[in-house]
Amino acid sequence: MKAEINAAVDFVASQLRSSPDGERVAAFKAALAELLARKYDGHWYPAQPERGSAYRCVLVDNKVLDPALAAAAERARLGSLRALLPNDTDLVLWVDPACVSVKHNNTNRYHVLYQDDTAPATKPLIRPRNNRGGGGTLYNTHLSAASIAAASSANK
Repeated sequence: MKAEINAAVDFVASQLRSSPDGERVAAFKAALAELLARKYDGHWYPAQPERGSAYRCVLVDNKVLDPALAAAAERARLGSLRALLPNDTDLVLWVDPACVSVKHNNTNRYHVLYQDDTAPATKPLIRPRNNRGGGGTLYNTHLSAASIAAASSANK
């Protein structure tokens, strides 16, 4: 869990547009890591990485700033974290066992920030988005890069 949280914390800190002094950024990162570790305790399932994923997500958009981000900024005396983030920041950060990814809602693209390729791959999770026939399929993104490469080469 520590590597995943560190990847998430480093990503959030990299999004600060006007960088406060290094001491405050370090305090923010330490506070955020502590808050996320405390939040995820009891909600971390390495054998089932998709379980609890929604609970572990970190949301930032024009209306919502994740409470852990706000609390970490307050502890580090950064002032308003929203003022330090770019105006168009709109993202969802998933911190899951063996995989940390971000979806930028303004571009609708996903990026994997951290992936532990030594973790066992899970089976793809395929389920309908809703029961009304409207909407696509959800896939588990917690497959290791090696599993994805092996599946790609098998389909050639």
